Amino acid sequence: MFVRLKTLHPNQRTYQYVHIVENRWDQGEVRQRLVASLGRLDQLQASGDLRQVIEGLVAQGRTSGLWDEVTRPPLSDLSGAPRNPQSVH
Repeated sequence: MFVRLKTLHPNQRTYQYVHIVENRWDQGEVRQRLVASLGRLDQLQASGDLRQVIEGLVAQGRTSGLWDEVTRPPLSDLSGAPRNPQSVH
């Protein structure tokens, strides 16, 4: 599973929606299934809900063993600011 930002342009405005998507194989082809739509990115950021969702996903990754300490970025890097790939430990 992964998080996708979907950009839509209704009424000459631009909105980005946050989706959780799953990849799976079906008859020799990769199919994507929308698992959850979390809402508009700007609203999630303004309310602080986006950070809660990210922290929940990180916690789930820890308990399931999907991520190890080497590949998981620190939560401080989730601000959206560019980061130096050399600095991730």
